[in-house]
Parts: sequence; C-alpha cells; structure tokens
Amino acid sequence: ELPSSRPLRLEHGNIGSQLIDWPLEHVVKCLVFYHPDDPAALRAEQDALLLEVWQACNKSGHELLLEVILPENGPDKDERHYHTMLEHFYQLGIKPDWWKLPPLSSASWQQITALIEREDPWSRGIL
Repeated sequence: ELPSSRPLRLEHGNIGSQLIDWPLEHVVKCLVFYHPDDPAALRAEQDALLLEVWQACNKSGHELLLEVILPENGPDKDERHYHTMLEHFYQLGIKPDWWKLPPLSSASWQQITALIEREDPWSRGIL
C-alpha cells in the first residue's frame, strides 16, 4: 500500500501482476486505515481493493498479513471496533493468513480470538 493512504492505494498498481515475480516465501503485508462508521462510499472502495488483494494472494499462493488500524484523526477510537471490522472482512470473504492489530484489552482479545477461530480455523494468527 502507499503509506498513510486513505482510501487504500497500492504502491505498484495491479497486485496480481506484481505477485507473479515475488518468491512464494514473501508475505504480502497490507495496512488499511479503516473505521466501521466511515462513509459508505469510502468503505466500499476500500473493501473492493482489500478483496482484490486477498484474491490475488490466494491465486498466487502468497500469504497475506492484513494490518487494520483505526484512522489517526478519527474521533472514535473504541477498540471494540476491531471486532466489528474483522467480522465485516470475514463477511466479505476476506481471510488473511495473518492479522496485525494494535494492543487491545484482554476482553477484546478474547472476542477477536473467538471470531477468528469460528470464521477461519486455518488462520496463522495475530501479530
């Protein structure tokens, strides 16, 4: 991704055409600034690109590490949004191999762990 891009933008354009030259042991890392209360058009645009990245990784055989961060300038930084966002991505069919999340409370970790175990028992984990 382009650093700090919101909406999400990819550094080299089409992800599929880039991954064919990557060694399979390289992991694709994608950071997205996302909030469940973002305007619908912004969420839809980001969702479409995240789905494209996930599908390209599936097709190429590369693992995907998806880092999800609430926007820096957003007024609502409630950590419960992370569960909502991950659940939303799973509903879209996005199942990254790895999740990268900021430090959260024990209660939030328990909820997110249960969600991941239910939606994607093959997940490699959370960083």
